[in-house]
Amino acid sequence: MTYFCFRSTTKYVLILLFLMAVLCASTKQARAFDLNTLEVHGFVSQGYLRSTDNNYLAKTEDGTTEFNDVAINVSTTLTDKLRVGCQFLARDLGDAGNNKVVLDWGYGDYHFLDELGIRIGKVKRPMGFYNEGRDVDMLRTWVFLPQSVYREDYRDISNAAKCGSIYGTMPAGQLGSFDYQQVYASKDLDLEPTVLRKQFQNFFPGVDTDDIYTEIK
Repeated sequence: MTYFCFRSTTKYVLILLFLMAVLCASTKQARAFDLNTLEVHGFVSQGYLRSTDNNYLAKTEDGTTEFNDVAINVSTTLTDKLRVGCQFLARDLGDAGNNKVVLDWGYGDYHFLDELGIRIGKVKRPMGFYNEGRDVDMLRTWVFLPQSVYREDYRDISNAAKCGSIYGTMPAGQLGSFDYQQVYASKDLDLEPTVLRKQFQNFFPGVDTDDIYTEIK
């Protein structure tokens, strides 16, 4: 199978949290603008997917533009040790997302000292090398990160989780230092997204996903 995809990312200055306006059509570097200690960032991305054989993530045999995302995030430093922030995301990737606005992540981060900090809320999962920074445009060296680990159609459950975590950097003399992070997350699983329902139906034909979702809730 030959697979072709194209993605262009344009980043904009966004003034208000809930007012997302595209200011220009040319590709630019990310910009942030501060209102005192408030930082507002955002991005808009539109792509095109096409494959010669088999549909992958969307109806790619015929070519599709169902490959876009829009996000706005806001963060602020309340004290020298306390920082809070959140990101709202709307995306479309085949049957996933359908441009529904969701809370992508949002948490408070209290940094006691270099050796110890704590995060509470919907925290980005420290999965693999790139999951916590997958939305940083300069880190996107491919249109997709390796899909065996960073499944785009599973972003709803893989990007962040309701949890608490502790983290820090431990000095180790001539060896340098060691970073650590321990996460305790909720086992909640949202089966509402169409793509997850289809996965369950493929693995467990005849099983009613409505009953599973009700029991988990």
